Amino acid sequence: MKYNVISPDGIPMTCKPFANKQAAQDAIPLLCKRYEHQGYYVTAEWRRIRVKDLPEFLRIVKA
Repeated sequence: MKYNVISPDGIPMTCKPFANKQAAQDAIPLLCKRYEHQGYYVTAEWRRIRVKDLPEFLRIVKA
């Protein structure tokens, strides 16, 4: 079964789903790392989420 990591905006964080739930969980730190340079993730509603808080806003769902 495949899984997606869903952003705070409700869209997948990657183009392709992960092969299993563990792979999706392991990818979360790497996905968050994308935003380290700017220091935060910005939602479509312009809400800033600090990089260190971002993992608690991400969801893993079946693809």
